[in-house]
Amino acid sequence: TTATCYQRIDALQRCFRLLSLWQWPEAPARPLLLPGDLPRLPEPLPKAFDDVQAARMLHLARTSSDPLERLIIELLASCGLRVGEARDLKLSDIVSFGGQGQAAQPWLHVPLGKLGNDRYVPIGPELQAALDAFLAAERSSREWDGLPSPPDWTAYVLARKGRRPSKVYCNQVVQ
Repeated sequence: TTATCYQRIDALQRCFRLLSLWQWPEAPARPLLLPGDLPRLPEPLPKAFDDVQAARMLHLARTSSDPLERLIIELLASCGLRVGEARDLKLSDIVSFGGQGQAAQPWLHVPLGKLGNDRYVPIGPELQAALDAFLAAERSSREWDGLPSPPDWTAYVLARKGRRPSKVYCNQVVQ
């Protein structure tokens, strides 16, 4: 395997380094192996939640007192978004298809995903409730009404008190 090749080449490199450090007469005059000779190890795949863990996470998010935490979990779990995609969502990415009024189905437009393509994801009732609760709690006070134009951060879905949450914060919410 790649890991076995890596270990053996690394052991040879250490052996040659020690031979030259100890000044043995058999030591090679120059390095025989360079750092680039080591094969690249594959990145480990992320571990997915099982059904029980996923249900527990959704239950905890839906009973959370923080609407931002609930919205983050709902976006990641309900729509299958990555953290970066969720952070980059703008309010203009919420679109409706299928008619006017009650018949219209809300969708999320996710621009430039991992494969460099756009996609549309339906917004379910739980995500819509989390989105409405978050926007009602965070965007009800209009501190920017006196400004000529709203601040840039107000265009993003996941923005609170003048800032977007970091990737680290989103990962902490999931943990």
